[in-house]
Amino acid sequence: MRTPFLLLLALWLVTPLQAATVAGIDFPPRVQSDEGSLLLNGAGLRRKFFIKVYAAGLYLPQRVHEARQILAANSPWRVEMQIIHSRISAEKINSAWREGFEKNQDAAMLERLAPRLERFQQLFPDLHEGQRLVFEHWPGQGVRIALDGRELGRIEGDDFARALLAVWLGPEPADDDLKAGMLGTD
Repeated sequence: MRTPFLLLLALWLVTPLQAATVAGIDFPPRVQSDEGSLLLNGAGLRRKFFIKVYAAGLYLPQRVHEARQILAANSPWRVEMQIIHSRISAEKINSAWREGFEKNQDAAMLERLAPRLERFQQLFPDLHEGQRLVFEHWPGQGVRIALDGRELGRIEGDDFARALLAVWLGPEPADDDLKAGMLGTD
């Protein structure tokens, strides 16, 4: 009985990590930052009505397919977002951020996050097709935001990091299909 289990375990351990391609955008199986290495959990496409807006990949220390488990853990994560739409105004992206936070946080949490959410929203210029945003969280360090490899800023707080991740993975995500893709359950 142990032999089949050990065989399955050995196959699982040597199975190569899988990359993902979404709408022609490649997400590597692993990313490396100054803090460490993270694995691709899943990737998906954000649509607004019938318009493709961006592709996003979620990276975690290990693959997890349950949103509540990811949001409850204070572990590292990274979201890579590549813009597909020709142009997204700063006003529109910031409106979407605010809506995502409001839909997934209670009033008390929103009040606590308000000054940081405002600073976060001030970081974003108009975005154009082909640009890549990276949001990276390491416990105790808040969220680092970069655009095309250039750091835009950092927002402190593990609570802010969880609230930002809830925009994609919360009970009312920006896009249900994108959430399923990022969870690797699509």
